[in-house]
Amino acid sequence: TLSMSILATKDTHVVIQGGVAGVNAAKRMAEFRYMIKQPLNVSAFVYPPDAGKTNEIVCGTELVAVPIYKTVAEATANHPEINTSLVYVGANRAYEGSLDALNDPKIHTVSMITEGLPEKDSKLLGKHARKLGKVFNGPSSIGVVSAGECRLGVIGGAFDNLTACKLYRPGSFGVITKSGGLSNEIIWICSQFADGITTAIGIGGDAYPGTDYVSYLEMFENDPSTKAVVIVGEMGGDLEERAAEWYGAKKRRIKLLAVVSGFCQESLPKGMKFGHAGAKEGLKGEGSARAKSEALKKSGA
Repeated sequence: TLSMSILATKDTHVVIQGGVAGVNAAKRMAEFRYMIKQPLNVSAFVYPPDAGKTNEIVCGTELVAVPIYKTVAEATANHPEINTSLVYVGANRAYEGSLDALNDPKIHTVSMITEGLPEKDSKLLGKHARKLGKVFNGPSSIGVVSAGECRLGVIGGAFDNLTACKLYRPGSFGVITKSGGLSNEIIWICSQFADGITTAIGIGGDAYPGTDYVSYLEMFENDPSTKAVVIVGEMGGDLEERAAEWYGAKKRRIKLLAVVSGFCQESLPKGMKFGHAGAKEGLKGEGSARAKSEALKKSGA
């Protein structure tokens, strides 16, 4: 069957690196699995202090005991189905944890929730992933969700929100956002005023995300079930301009819809930062919301 999504699919099996926050993510993922009537797709945790124990995760009417390992290598050796890692590790150790996952031959996608990862670490992880032909998503990513198939992390919010957003069945809109909160907002809009989403990806609000809009736009372009993609950008950096270049370079199959926040910057002092690490206009006005919006409009988005 044709894959109806990107990154998070019905064949995704997960190891979660981290303690309490990771367990919370697994509980949220279990809620989603219960909604789509599928067994839990979290196979293992990696959290050295509790290695050898299990975390009990409620999935619908059953209690699943998910084993905890000391290393990623042990987890994938014991659960050969694992192909994805979610990183819920503190900023000081997240680089090593992600590197372990990327270097594991069984894992091809690593998504990181960690806030405040040093920019150098983020750049190195992105570069390393590209070298290996793998995906490093994040840092500071709310997660990835493919409607009716798979949820990585807490994206989509509480259970009633999952159902309100019709995430139990696929639609035809891809979503790529920097903001975690706005990803939920856009998923909701797509479900209320159109047929819903295929996959929604939070890339995080850092200055140097591990994967840019263009890489994901390419994936969506090659996913026959995605007919249009909504990107939500903001001032700072040049990811939106690069997306505009990509879209305008030749005739694309997907329609691109884009929204860029940060026009308020025009009446405020230059160089102020807004919430996300990457959300600041340059002192000469480079990376402004207006310039980004105009580039996207010119490209035909």
